[in-house]
Amino acid sequence: MTTSILLLGDSLTEGFSSNGTLYHPYGIQLRKRFEKAGTEVDVTIEGMSGARVVQRYKSRLENAISKQTDKGKKFDYVVILGGTNDIFNNFGTNQIFGKLKELYDICENHGAIVLALTIMETIHVDSRPEEKRKEVNELIRNYSETNDKIILCDLSKELPFNSIPEDQRNLYWDDGVHLTVEGYDHMGDIIFEVLYNQIKK
Repeated sequence: MTTSILLLGDSLTEGFSSNGTLYHPYGIQLRKRFEKAGTEVDVTIEGMSGARVVQRYKSRLENAISKQTDKGKKFDYVVILGGTNDIFNNFGTNQIFGKLKELYDICENHGAIVLALTIMETIHVDSRPEEKRKEVNELIRNYSETNDKIILCDLSKELPFNSIPEDQRNLYWDDGVHLTVEGYDHMGDIIFEVLYNQIKK
């Protein structure tokens, strides 16, 4: 039986790197890991650079679900990563999380389990956007504890920017916001472990 997975996000899902001259979605590594594990998956990558949770995500999610439904199928899991662009465009913490929760609700109504990813660090640490990032992440963590249809993948903790050695940072991080090919593969590994453990249950 094939497990159907939708990856919804912005440039970090699209795999933006090297100033847009290279794209390497984490979904590539995610597929490889499932293949190696002998688990049949159908992975749909829906990443869009510059996308904001408050404006573009809902229509893209509904469109992806509609296409899947037209094929007589549904997504078993939806991996959602968003909020970075919203934070840097001065949207409020509750506004961002409110829109994320709308996405979670749409997935639940569709019958899919959500893998909610926390927002990763950036090079901009001493700023209001960093405070907002932490606030949204706490809301995501707290909500995942109260809803059994939401699984948390704490990407912010698993793939940090500031607390790792410089050689590791240079390996994984491209420009202080986006990742390198190795970074996106590492991201795929992190997400695979959480998803695979859930699917095995």
